[in-house]
Amino acid sequence: MESAHHLDPRVRLVWLMPTSVIILVVWLVGTAFSIISPESISHFSLGIPAILFPVALLLLLLIVLALPSFIWVHMNYVNFTYELASDEIVIREGVFTRKRTVIPYARIQNISTERTVLERVLGVATLNIETAGSNPGISEGILPGISHYEKLLGDIMEKVERSKSPHGGVGSMALERNEAGIDPRAQEQLLLEVRETNRLLREMLKEGRAHKPEGANSEKRHEIEPNYGEKRHAKAQ
Repeated sequence: MESAHHLDPRVRLVWLMPTSVIILVVWLVGTAFSIISPESISHFSLGIPAILFPVALLLLLLIVLALPSFIWVHMNYVNFTYELASDEIVIREGVFTRKRTVIPYARIQNISTERTVLERVLGVATLNIETAGSNPGISEGILPGISHYEKLLGDIMEKVERSKSPHGGVGSMALERNEAGIDPRAQEQLLLEVRETNRLLREMLKEGRAHKPEGANSEKRHEIEPNYGEKRHAKAQ
């Protein structure tokens, strides 16, 4: 069982983007309004000169919006972990209300990769995990901010295939411990051939045992009958 993993730290920039856009839009509108109508700004700026209004507005937005958003995003990042267990994926998230999502590998039907423009720039991606029985297009588990998403996707799909193979459970654990470098599919085919060979050998042995006593009795009868014939012939003389 692997230990719990945190998301890539760059995911915090993705989560902060909506707040950053709001701050930027409000600051640009306020700055433009202060330039167009400085007299109107002087009535609402509590004595702050119109030339300093953009600076004061930016500081206000940073304190009111940016700082709380940064704290909230950081707390979400610290409390968001995922774990690749032997039979399931465990996702834990939430700050005040803790949420634990358990997704068995055998139920996973599809894993899609989603990357926004910002995620491409940062080199991360979001994995959407869909399971059997879930509504189409609705993911039961979401892993955002994954930097090694291709490797993680390969690891999950490998576990999914093993859980759905005939050798799931104990057999999959044995395949994981295979140190000889044998392909699991080739090993499975070899086992099937060995079982078929054993079955044929057992059938041949059963047929041999069934015919052998009959042949032995016939030989005994052929040996005994001439002896009785000789005795009867001697008495007749």
